[in-house]
Amino acid sequence: HLINGYIHCIYSNNTDIIIGTRDGLLVFNPITESFERLSVYFKNKLINNLENHRIFRIIQDKKMNYWIATERGLYCFNKDFIQIDLLNTESQPFNITNNLVYNIVEDKEGCIWVATSIGLNCYNPIEKKIDHFLKEDNNKNSLCDNFVVSLCVDYLGNIWIGTQTGANYYNKKTKTFDYFSKQNGLPDNLVYEIIEDNNHNIWFATSNGLAMYDTDNKHFRKYTIFDGLQGYEYNLNAKYVAKDGEIFI
Repeated sequence: HLINGYIHCIYSNNTDIIIGTRDGLLVFNPITESFERLSVYFKNKLINNLENHRIFRIIQDKKMNYWIATERGLYCFNKDFIQIDLLNTESQPFNITNNLVYNIVEDKEGCIWVATSIGLNCYNPIEKKIDHFLKEDNNKNSLCDNFVVSLCVDYLGNIWIGTQTGANYYNKKTKTFDYFSKQNGLPDNLVYEIIEDNNHNIWFATSNGLAMYDTDNKHFRKYTIFDGLQGYEYNLNAKYVAKDGEIFI
């Protein structure tokens, strides 16, 4: 049985299924068909199960390290689930703008992008530096909102950012943010998830419907219940892209 019934995220490394709950990490044991703490499953008391932590997101980087987003900061575990780092507001010299981390992605250069409730962060573990991005008043090319909930890296390596007041597109060459909102064609400004499909179109799951941004023609197409949607409300981390490109939201 599940120790905690609140599931925020699920991650599979092709061997194990890791569950992020409102009370830490679990792993599914296929032999016993039960859920266990990582320290029990891997028989290693040194593993931090992150009990009493809310786990919002789990990814693995190119070096096979795990990055785990929680309300107490961003944890980094090695491939054996031993903690090797923790980024939070107090960690120096690589602090993040807020401990409540909703989302994380790795870009093509190996940088870890961190979406928090107060700003966006980009941590470069190779060059050992971190950049902070915050909304700047009277600067239309800055982050549109500090409350960041979703992230997506497109095939060009640029970053799409979902906030509570719209979406940004960060161009890594110009280091500027483009802004998209309901006025541009989004169904709503609260963007829960962003996904790129096999045709390099960008999908936005919002609090009031789904939209696809055609990156060739630069326009949005909205989808409603009349197109077959089950409803208009979406949620954090409620997405999956299958190997054949089929999208589940």
